[in-house]
Amino acid sequence: MKNLIESVTSPLLFLNKERKIQLANSSFERLSGYSKSELVGKNIEEIGLKVDLKGHIGQEWKIKDGHKLLVSIDCNQSEDNFLLTFEDRTERSQLIELINELKLRERTSKGLIIRTGFLSKKVVEGDLTQRIHVENLPSWMVPMGKNINKMVSSIERHEKEIIKSKRFSDSIIRYWPNEGSLFTLDGTRIKTNLCAERLSSYTDEELKNTKLEKIYAKEDSDKIRDAFEECKKTGFSACEVTSIERDGSK
Repeated sequence: MKNLIESVTSPLLFLNKERKIQLANSSFERLSGYSKSELVGKNIEEIGLKVDLKGHIGQEWKIKDGHKLLVSIDCNQSEDNFLLTFEDRTERSQLIELINELKLRERTSKGLIIRTGFLSKKVVEGDLTQRIHVENLPSWMVPMGKNINKMVSSIERHEKEIIKSKRFSDSIIRYWPNEGSLFTLDGTRIKTNLCAERLSSYTDEELKNTKLEKIYAKEDSDKIRDAFEECKKTGFSACEVTSIERDGSK
């Protein structure tokens, strides 16, 4: 059950009859701003989710903040458990496959009887409008939970860390004591270091526009291109070369 829910890319919650969260998948975790450990045991109202699951398939309700809620219910006799997703009704083929598998498991191994709810909009609470225009997002992208500001701040922190990391790596390449260049996999030089500029008598900009063969011997150029091919096999996007000395030795 846990693996099945986790395998679905739509944000999913598995609730008991008290509407307390039993399981949540990674998609819901990312969208809500809550970790799975924080979600488990919470009532859905505690995370800013208001939903009415009483009624017939396709019935539409209005909730108090004016957002419309569209719910589709798999009408089983039991109300013990149900799955809740925020996927649009028009984009739910993967989820239907999951539900069918759970139904089959219920028939064959006396597993869980489920009810399902589909929402077209999420109630958004908290101070969001200054940072995110929720109405401009498609319903499957609407952020969930009162901690959306925390989630946005986390993304901003991550971006700053990436920039800081790039500056650090650029500095390492720039001041590396051996001659070095950073290439893309097609052989385009995108960065050189001070040592390479001094040894080759080229400036950084000149080196970027110079072919490998004009700087390195054919044997060395071939080795560099072999390194590019190895990078492609392992999925790396760039290769750093630092092994060529002034006299051609390694």
